[in-house]
Amino acid sequence: MLCFSMSEAGYERVFGFIDEEALVKTTRELIAFRSVNPPGNEGEIGRYVADVMEEACMEVEFQSVHPGRLNVLGRLGNRGLGPCLLLNGHMDVVPPGEGWSSEPFDAVVRGGRVYGRGAADMKGGLAAMLEAVKAVDGAGVSLKGCLLVSAVVNEERGGSGTRFMVDAGVKPDAAVVCEPTGLEVKTCHKGALPLEFVTRGRSVHASMPHGGVNAVYKMCDVIHGLRQYGEELARVRHPLLSPPTISVDVIDGGIAPNVVPNLCKAIVDTRLVPGETVEGRLQAVKSLLDALRVEDPELDVEFHPIIAVEPMETPVDSMLVKMLRSVVEEVQGVEGVVSGFTATCDASFLANIAHTPTVIYGPGRLEQAHTADEYVEVRELVAAAKTYAALALRFLS
Repeated sequence: MLCFSMSEAGYERVFGFIDEEALVKTTRELIAFRSVNPPGNEGEIGRYVADVMEEACMEVEFQSVHPGRLNVLGRLGNRGLGPCLLLNGHMDVVPPGEGWSSEPFDAVVRGGRVYGRGAADMKGGLAAMLEAVKAVDGAGVSLKGCLLVSAVVNEERGGSGTRFMVDAGVKPDAAVVCEPTGLEVKTCHKGALPLEFVTRGRSVHASMPHGGVNAVYKMCDVIHGLRQYGEELARVRHPLLSPPTISVDVIDGGIAPNVVPNLCKAIVDTRLVPGETVEGRLQAVKSLLDALRVEDPELDVEFHPIIAVEPMETPVDSMLVKMLRSVVEEVQGVEGVVSGFTATCDASFLANIAHTPTVIYGPGRLEQAHTADEYVEVRELVAAAKTYAALALRFLS
């Protein structure tokens, strides 16, 4: 692995400004904001984040992505004079659901863990980002470039916050998306392409079904074709990720037990691995439906994407990956493990649209995301904050 010289300020001086108690407090305060998506409600948490950024002497900028929903960007250092490193996180969370042993938005600390909705995904990561910047500022480090922190909206429903930021011209030289990775360096993630299918038939009385066209039966034929296609995709291999997938997750059809249904809808989750593209998957599904129509001229089916996020990948031998792995080894005394991120996140927009070398790295584990009793370990919060700060020193020194 390559070796990179430390900043003259030294890690230890900066680490002295990383306060575990304050970091846990910030994590709990972030969790307390009910920024549930839908609809998002990121307004109040955004103002809180902006206040923290200003306390760290950051230049703060707001971006209006949707009515009442603002990205918050903070800059520390020399804007436009040297390289720019981005730490990216999102402020929205999924609904809490059932099964919690404590109030999901009143975070509790027990057994070295912070419990609450968003603890892992990803208010813990957001808190660690902010603590890292506070430490760099508190230590009086002079950066030869710009440390940019973005707290974005709507990651959980398609990533329009980060996409807006990129489209507005924010194109850093390197980026870390601070999603929960268990402190592993994730260099790639799957793409997401959920699709809605609609089949149409002809309603008749259910006592005379052969006089109509059953839209549910037609959807069954479509699903059978998709299942066969999914079995083909299961043979695709990627060195860091599991194969691409197709999963039929929602079916809705019929109005009454005595009426042959004339309409059926299905939502199908599809995931792509690097090397595949959204356009390629759409064309494959279109070809599948065309073949089914040849077999059944009565098949009336259409489909459209609900969202479309491309897979992403940053080469393992890139400078950013080598640098982050080196920082992890020096700061934490463990190997900087490289792996793939099974889910989809905002790294796609940074890597594929802004063409920014991007990695995913943060406290918490993906297995905790979207679950009841979601938690993040305090030791991981501290380790992530130190790693983000050390990476800033390396990249901007």
